[in-house]
Amino acid sequence: MLIIGCFAKKIRLALAIVSAAAEFTASTQRFVFVLFLFGLVFLVTIILWLTAFAGVYSSEGFKPIENGDSYPVLTPNFSSKQYGMMLLMVFGLYWFIFNLIFMVRFVIMNSAASFYFSSNKTKMGSA
Repeated sequence: MLIIGCFAKKIRLALAIVSAAAEFTASTQRFVFVLFLFGLVFLVTIILWLTAFAGVYSSEGFKPIENGDSYPVLTPNFSSKQYGMMLLMVFGLYWFIFNLIFMVRFVIMNSAASFYFSSNKTKMGSA
């Protein structure tokens, strides 16, 4: 009880923040569309990236290796240029994914801030 009494002001503030977040979530459905849209962009990006990565992986061709079976095993020919392109593609994928994540966070934070600052005691704001 002593701890609750000492932190009563902070607990009231935390409850007010949770209440405002709940009102924002209940009244604003825009961020659901944003999450769906960015999820779709993410999925298309991954598909395109995998296609491009397969093209870079096989750009130098393949060489057969005889293993005693009737069918030879094909292994790719790698060059240092090809390794560099693949590393650059992996870096670009990471950069793009984190960029998408932070864009989603920015849109949601912007929507929450506009909701908060357009609200007052008599009316609920809009995002």
